[in-house]
Amino acid sequence: MKNKKADFTMEEVVKILLAVISITALIFLAAGLYGIFTKKTDLEQARKSLDEITEMMKGLEEGGQGQYLVVAPKDWILFVREKKLCMCDKSQILGAGSNQEKILECMKNGACEDINYDLKISHICSFYISECIEFNKLPATLFLDKEKDSVSLNTKEDLNFEESLGAILEYKKDSNSKTLEELFLNYFKDSKSEIKEEIKISLETYFNTLDIKEVFGVERKDFGWELETFRIENERKTPIFGINGFGLTFKTEEVLASKSFVFAEENYENMITIIAWKGSISSRTGM
Repeated sequence: MKNKKADFTMEEVVKILLAVISITALIFLAAGLYGIFTKKTDLEQARKSLDEITEMMKGLEEGGQGQYLVVAPKDWILFVREKKLCMCDKSQILGAGSNQEKILECMKNGACEDINYDLKISHICSFYISECIEFNKLPATLFLDKEKDSVSLNTKEDLNFEESLGAILEYKKDSNSKTLEELFLNYFKDSKSEIKEEIKISLETYFNTLDIKEVFGVERKDFGWELETFRIENERKTPIFGINGFGLTFKTEEVLASKSFVFAEENYENMITIIAWKGSISSRTGM
């Protein structure tokens, strides 16, 4: 009787184990199918959004404006490269490798539409990829504007930032100071550290007088700014210098807006890009 009872118990154990294995396999299969379905759905939504955006741009007349509401997919990016407007999953950009390599991979796995006109995106993604817009929060409105055979694509924050920066190059921190434009031009010629420090002080003064809540919709404590400068020669962009208006404890989280200015020389261009960041103060503990 004991042997029969033991045999019966082993049989039941085997059945239970097989049932658990079967259920686990079904769960993994369902999760895999859901992941495939979600990716396919996101890709289809991205293609639909790109198709509608490009059709809207084609229909714009000179001086015309339009708005497009992006409702999906979330956590994807929109960018322009090689006469293509593309969307892809932001997670594909976050790995190792150069930005150029990651962008090419993103174009391969995402969705792209050919464009045969000049398209400008002034926004920068939070991982320093230019001409790029992140969709961390949806819905999001894109603003289209056509002027001189060129179409610009902006976020609401970009438009507010551009309006507030309209005269920033003419800004001087006091009546005895040089304008920011003069300071930049002087630095590009002489590269003196005192000029760079004067640029930083002038930008700090400018942003300290700006209504951050009105322009960007965030509290001042959650705001930071950054300046990047480059020399562009033979389509090659070389960094010159960069400064920022936040401390070591400020953790950047999202690009609110960005704006670039170009100073043309005979054989090259100098470009400055000002980035507005949303972030938070991280707690740091001593060792």
